Amino acid sequence: MGSIKICKRLMLQAYKNKILFVLVLVPIVAFVISVLISLPASRIITLGIIDEDKTALSEMFIRVMEENDSFRLIMSDDVEEMLESLRNQDIEIGMKINSGFYENLNEQGAVELFQTSDIETFMLVELYLNSSLDNLVLLRMVTEDEAELVEGLEDYIASKSVTTNILENERARGVFSSTAFGFLLMFMLLVSVLSSKLIADDRFTLTIKRIFMASIPLSSYVVGGFLSNFIFQMIQIAVIIAISFAVGFEFTIPIYAMFSLFIIFAVFASFFGLLIGFVSKNTNQMIITSQMFILPGTLLSGTFFDFLWMPQWLQQVAFVFPQTWVTQAPRYFGTDYFGTYFLTMIAYYAFVCLVIMTYLLIMFKKKKVMSFY
Repeated sequence: MGSIKICKRLMLQAYKNKILFVLVLVPIVAFVISVLISLPASRIITLGIIDEDKTALSEMFIRVMEENDSFRLIMSDDVEEMLESLRNQDIEIGMKINSGFYENLNEQGAVELFQTSDIETFMLVELYLNSSLDNLVLLRMVTEDEAELVEGLEDYIASKSVTTNILENERARGVFSSTAFGFLLMFMLLVSVLSSKLIADDRFTLTIKRIFMASIPLSSYVVGGFLSNFIFQMIQIAVIIAISFAVGFEFTIPIYAMFSLFIIFAVFASFFGLLIGFVSKNTNQMIITSQMFILPGTLLSGTFFDFLWMPQWLQQVAFVFPQTWVTQAPRYFGTDYFGTYFLTMIAYYAFVCLVIMTYLLIMFKKKKVMSFY
């Protein structure tokens, strides 16, 4: 009962301090930012093409790219001319379809990309190109000759199956969800720090000392603080889901999977807020201490760039931070490894929360939370 009273008191304090209003506003801002940054349909890439093969298959392959809304094609006949266009930034990237395109479909020499100073654009086009060539190789396995392969591409275009955006391939790998998830998780942690200010206020005003003198168990304050923080996190999640339904936005994983991931992270975020509230000596320390954990975790979790671009050793280090587990979960969703990944993630969060809970109880037992010390 004591923990329920503490929870109600903190919720009432949040209402009086207008924090509940901020809790509703923050997820809206986080959602808008994450969607705007990760929207895949926001650019058109100018692509220069040299067709040395000049067969029906290479021409049809070019038609497939013409149907893609992300490309604006400029045909060329000379490599030097294309390189000059790259230097003048008339095109963003160059591509040459080499002779013997059909025979070399499963070889690296079938198509050649010209390097550009914009490495991100180069990686995007390379990703799309590799995916398209893989599809051609698979299609070739079920066709008897080049003419049937051309006909298959015609049917592909006619059925409007052409990818309308090159980032669809990245979305399948979870980059899109990683960006959206990363920003939402960052704001969830920031809200947990905001809610921990209520606890800091209790310490600053010595209210926490009077609460303990009222025969309320020490553990009740920890549980009550956790419950209030968790409710604050659930408010954010509810707002995010309501907005996504209202605007028709869809993540790259089902809503039940997204909700489960957010719930798991909300438990950690609630404990994180408690920890920051009790270890900081003042409000400035709360901000600085929390950012020491939030910023590195957000940067290394794949929020701002493709996680797979990082060196292998750095990818392993990134999983030390809680954000990485959620942002990278979409990459494994629907695969045989997802069950193992999900259980490992739960075990990780359970261990971290247990460590935080144990540390807080030790602090309470030593009476180090009676005031700012």
